[in-house]
This record gives sequence, structure tokens and C-alpha cells, in this order.
Amino acid sequence: MENSSIIGSLLLIILVPATMFVGMPIIYPSLQADPNSTGILIQEKHKSVNTIAAISDWATIQYYDVQDTHLAITIQNNSKILAMFSSPYLLVISDDFGPNEALIFNIALNIGTGTKRDTRIEYTELGNDLASARHIGGNMFILCETENLPAGTYNVTVSWTSKSTVNNPVGTNQLQFSSMFQKPQRTLWVQEIKG
Repeated sequence: MENSSIIGSLLLIILVPATMFVGMPIIYPSLQADPNSTGILIQEKHKSVNTIAAISDWATIQYYDVQDTHLAITIQNNSKILAMFSSPYLLVISDDFGPNEALIFNIALNIGTGTKRDTRIEYTELGNDLASARHIGGNMFILCETENLPAGTYNVTVSWTSKSTVNNPVGTNQLQFSSMFQKPQRTLWVQEIKG
């Protein structure tokens, strides 16, 4: 009796998935992917970095690449690129920072086609009574998608610049891709999507 129940269990384990694999597309033809349809993920790359990256508050118009935060992707003809960047961040504000000053940092997710998405982190002190240095943390997420592109290799980078206006010694305030409470990790994902 035990052998027949073991054989029956094995047959169920093998036959049920095989029947579903063959039978479901017949019963539900929409489950079969059309190779000419759009929106299908073709490939994905990602890079995670566990180091601190920082930019100081000097005023500049030039963007600088965030260290170790870049990827290259080679795509087929008529595909889109979807890029995503996430990281915890920390504003490190000196005790010299005062009223009428502003910390402004622009961060850009760039795709080698000239497509980019910008975001901004800004801090302004409203009061006159400043006690000490401050650390303000948060999380950042930037998403950017291109139109259909020709075949080729495209570079995806993250860059940043400071637009800060400070009276205290320049360079004493920073934006860091890091966290006070966890191991810092900034991640860049890049996907090729059939257009």
C-alpha cells in the first residue's frame, strides 16, 4: 500500500505542473507572450556601492559625477532605457550655518542620450538661534525613462552640484550619500525595455 501511495504522489508532482505548463496557454491564449509586443523587459543591470560619497557647499554651475555610480548598457534597436537611482542621504550642516543662507544641492540621473531627471535637496535656516551642528537624513529615489533609441551602448550616470549660498566658511556643509544609522548603499538600476 505504501508503494502505491508513493507512486501516486510522484505522479501528481510530475503530472500536475506538466499539464498546467502545456494546458494553461491553450485554455488562456493571452498567457503566451507576443514577441512583437512592447514593454517587455529585455535585460537589467544594477550596481550597489557601500561607500560614502560627499559634495561640499561651494557654489558652482558644473555637475560632478558621483563616484562609482555609473553603468553602461548595450541595447537592441528600438528599445527604451529605464534608469533608477536610490540612496540614503545625509545633510551635514555646520554650527556656523545661519539665517539668510541656503544649502541647495541638485542631483541628476543622466542617460547618455541627453535625457536626464533632476531633483533638489534644499535646507534654509529660518530662526536666528542656532545651537549646534545638525545632521538631517532622508532617502532619495530618481526615475528616468528615454524614448525608443537606436542600437548602441549608452552610459548612465548620477551627478550633482551645489547651488548653495553660505556666508560661513565654504566647504563646511555637505550632502552625503550615506546614513547615520545603517551601512550606506546607493544603487543604480538600468533596464532595457522593448519599445
